[in-house]
Amino acid sequence: MSENNFSLLTWFREKRTEKIKNQFIELTIKVTDTCYEYLNAMISLTTENDSDQDKKDQALSALNRVIIQERSADHIKQELFREISRVRIEGKYREDLFKLIYQIDPIANWIKVAGKNAILLLELNLDLPDDIWARFKTITEMIVSSSRLLRKMIEKLGVDDESLLNIRTEIETLESSVDDLYFLVKKVIFSRNFSVQTSLLAIDLLEGLENSSDHCAGAADILYILVMASR
Repeated sequence: MSENNFSLLTWFREKRTEKIKNQFIELTIKVTDTCYEYLNAMISLTTENDSDQDKKDQALSALNRVIIQERSADHIKQELFREISRVRIEGKYREDLFKLIYQIDPIANWIKVAGKNAILLLELNLDLPDDIWARFKTITEMIVSSSRLLRKMIEKLGVDDESLLNIRTEIETLESSVDDLYFLVKKVIFSRNFSVQTSLLAIDLLEGLENSSDHCAGAADILYILVMASR
């Protein structure tokens, strides 16, 4: 058993740490909002009954909201950094908390990267078939689910360890599914006769989604370690 990690888990059970825990929850909520706006963009692009221009306009509107939501998440991250810096806690524990932030915040950051690449594809009128957008939509749905589950893990921290561990398994499963889709979509993109610009932007978009999913799993792993080290 690691006494350090056990102490940090115990620390999360104390009333005086409620503000920091709530800020972690607030951060995951805003990260999920960022992911959800990206999902709205993918839904707009794959809606069958709308005109191409309506799809584009609605998607661009949602993608601009992605950028706004990511900035809000970054603001919460900075507040959380300041709060953790002020609290009386050993340096090792403080570093563990910072590591958790460094996994959660990039979930939104990488979604923003995917969003900016999607904006370029749309604004440059680079043609990407509906089946590719649909696969991006499927991956995004999994990321939204993972980020929501991550929030639940944080809510369970120091309250219900067994539920936290079970939720982590769900996130692992989703991350594995995203990983499989990542290679499938990559193969599809390179097998099509797209322009160089379209292929590069589509791959960069895909990388953004995959990295976002990886950070969901990375944050879940840190929470898992905190619990398992106390046993």
